[in-house]
Amino acid sequence: MNDAIAFPTDDPGPRSLAELEVRLARDLDFLALSPPAKNWLEPRAHPEWGPVLDVAIVGAGMAGLSAGFALKCLGVRNMRVFDRSPEGFEGPWATFARMETLRSPPELAGPALGFANLTFRAWFEAQFGRLAWTKVHRIPRLQWLDYLRWYRKVTDPPIENRTELVDLTGDSEAVLLTLRSAAGVERVAARRLLLANGRDGLGGAYVPQLFAGLDRRCCAHTSDDIDFAALRGKVVGVIGSGASAVDAAAEALEAGAMRVAMLVRRADVLRINRGKGIWSPGMWHGFNRLTLAQRWSFVQGAIRCCAARGTATFPSSRAVPRATSRYATAASCSTPRAERSPSTS
Repeated sequence: MNDAIAFPTDDPGPRSLAELEVRLARDLDFLALSPPAKNWLEPRAHPEWGPVLDVAIVGAGMAGLSAGFALKCLGVRNMRVFDRSPEGFEGPWATFARMETLRSPPELAGPALGFANLTFRAWFEAQFGRLAWTKVHRIPRLQWLDYLRWYRKVTDPPIENRTELVDLTGDSEAVLLTLRSAAGVERVAARRLLLANGRDGLGGAYVPQLFAGLDRRCCAHTSDDIDFAALRGKVVGVIGSGASAVDAAAEALEAGAMRVAMLVRRADVLRINRGKGIWSPGMWHGFNRLTLAQRWSFVQGAIRCCAARGTATFPSSRAVPRATSRYATAASCSTPRAERSPSTS
């Protein structure tokens, strides 16, 4: 049986982003969400810190954007969203993310929150047509960023860019954020705080002590702003085989590195991505109902397995095959020498 759903012939869909935005506005109007739902929470003030936000969100990437829109739909309007990046460059997409395409399948609804006209597919088809959508295997990374910029435009969350969280404290009544921007330092109180600052929120890049003394001109972390052009003609060592390691190796090869050697502790490369379980609706609706111990066990299990490398991620598929991998290998020492070539780690 063919389970494919035929396209409706009587609705070709929006032919431009302007038409799509009209449809989305109509959807929101029918649901009494345009303008946003009425703010139903009583204003609150802290005796020492003054007016209190209902929600403060740190991070305006995909998670922060969707959280802001979800709160607007629920009538929580007394909120502010903060991000230290310039507008349009929130998240990793145009900085240290180096894969050519997203690894997840394009049919996932992403941050659309049940609004068909807010999906990536709707945004894509409005510009390039339905036939072009049928040929999309994976979403180009920078095209995904363009979609998120449009998402921000149409959902209009109250984002303040180039604003960095530098301290966090509070009491039994509120959370107190200390924020720094070009305007100076500001303290903001909030009833609830949502951290949507990605992996930076887990402590940032980790560099083993083994490499702490190396000259930064000769080594880098994959989250750094790496000058790959400077690696042209050089031999590059990459420690690790995760997604960022493989992407960095491919980027170095494409920039003209003579050879890239990947050193991997595992005996073999992972081929099964256990993290794909998060794509299930059961995960979306059931994860918060698990006990803390169960949630911790699930996340730790996924972390231990890491993410399997997609076929399109391997260096040989993106550049000339000048990459080698050595498995069951551990770095045991590091000695900086002037004659050694720079390496990424």
